[in-house]
Amino acid sequence: MTSAERPTVLLVDDNPELLLTVSRYLRGKALEVLTADSPLGVTNVVRREMPDVVVLDVTMPALSGDALAKLLRSQSLVRQPAIVFFSALDEESLHRMTRQFGDVSYVSKTSGLDELHVAIQEALAARG
Repeated sequence: MTSAERPTVLLVDDNPELLLTVSRYLRGKALEVLTADSPLGVTNVVRREMPDVVVLDVTMPALSGDALAKLLRSQSLVRQPAIVFFSALDEESLHRMTRQFGDVSYVSKTSGLDELHVAIQEALAARG
């Protein structure tokens, strides 16, 4: 990403209404937003689009967000994206889940979109 480009966020959630709401909000915050309504095929999207941040719902059918995060981390990518879990799970479960990664953050869906935006900005800052 150059300074002239907007950071790219890939939002992965199986709820189409949430995808629409969150993507509109993040676009309003000067972020480029890609969406996926299924975890299947996300590794291909990450390879092709090279997003700066991947925002993952944790409880999705077929492949959970933490399993997808492990899969992404196991890939030999040109550049690993920052990962933020965005889930309705309780805070303790999210904290426990992110500890296994070390570099993954989380935001509860009940915290709101402003908190998600802060987490994305922090993830972008940590990447340099």
